[in-house]
Amino acid sequence: MWTVVSAFFFGMLNIALAFLISQLKGTSLFHITIQLTGMLMGPMAGIFFLGILVPFANTLVRTRISESVVSYTSYVQINKLSNYYPSSKLKK
Repeated sequence: MWTVVSAFFFGMLNIALAFLISQLKGTSLFHITIQLTGMLMGPMAGIFFLGILVPFANTLVRTRISESVVSYTSYVQINKLSNYYPSSKLKK
């Protein structure tokens, strides 16, 4: 049951992202993909190195750190993208 719900959620998420990207005018899909990948892979690398360098960090600590880092980098990246791609570039 859980796999069906997660498959439905990620399917709807992909459809929504495809719709949003189609509304952007004059932007490169490659550029947006690179920025989103960097936004998500940076915190994952940090958690990886935390696990290697700090062996006493337990699952709760890693979860809290990853949540806070992903939230912060997402906020910064969305703010950067909203300034770089203002709403005036959306198709009307």
